[in-house]
Amino acid sequence: MSKLANAPLQEISAQLIWHLKSEEFGAYGFFVGDFYHSIKEKFEKREVIAPEGIPLPLLINNPTHKFLKNDSEFPFIVLGPGIIALNVDDENYFWEDYKKQIKYSFAPIFDIVPTISEFDHIHISLEYIDFFEFDFHNNNIFEFLDQSLNTKISQSFITENSNGLDLNLSYKSEELGSIKFNYNKGKVKGKNGGLIVKTSIDSGIHPSDLDQTINWFDAAHEKCSQLFKEMTKGKLYETFK
Repeated sequence: MSKLANAPLQEISAQLIWHLKSEEFGAYGFFVGDFYHSIKEKFEKREVIAPEGIPLPLLINNPTHKFLKNDSEFPFIVLGPGIIALNVDDENYFWEDYKKQIKYSFAPIFDIVPTISEFDHIHISLEYIDFFEFDFHNNNIFEFLDQSLNTKISQSFITENSNGLDLNLSYKSEELGSIKFNYNKGKVKGKNGGLIVKTSIDSGIHPSDLDQTINWFDAAHEKCSQLFKEMTKGKLYETFK
C-alpha cells in the first residue's frame, strides 16, 4: 500500500507454508542452522521462541525461531517446521524495499527445503493489519462501518450500541486465491481501544518457484492497496494524507 502520512497501518506479514512429513522431522534442526547461515548478514540476532519440551509434530506450521536485525524490532523473520514469515511495521514499510526483503528471506527456503523434503507446491499469503481508534461504548460501530469503511451491517432487534465486533468475510479471486477481511475489537500498543481490520490474500496451492512467488506477492500487494482505498474512500481516507 502507498505510504500515507497518517496511515492506520500497524503491521504487514508475508507468509509461506510448505508440507513437512513426519519422516523429515529429524532434519529440521540442521535446516534451522542452514537457514540462519543464509540470512545472518542482514538478520544477525536469533531467538528460540517455542516453549521447551513441546514435541516437534505439535509445532508444525508454528514458529520456533525468530531472526532480527540487532538494532531494531522490525522487520523480523519467524521460522518453524513448514512455515516462514517476514513481518514489518508501518514505520519501516516501503513496498519495494519490503519485496526485496521477502525475496532475501524466502530464497533459502527454495534452496534448502528441496534437499530434505518434497517441495512440489507451497501456500503463500500477505496480510495487512490496520487499526482505527473507536469508542464502542459511546458510538455505534455499525454506523462507523457504513460511513467510514463502506461496509453495511444492520439489525433491528437490539437498539443499544454493540460493545464488540467479530466479523469475517471471504471472497474468491481467480487470479490470487482467497481474499479475506477480519474486523475485531481490540487494542494496539500505545493507543486506546478500537477496531482492528485485517486484510489478507491467501494463494491456495502455488508453484514452488521463487520468481513466481515474488510476482504473486507483487500482485497481492496491488490488490490489497486497491481494496484499502476502496474500503476507506471518502472522508476517512482524506485524514490519512
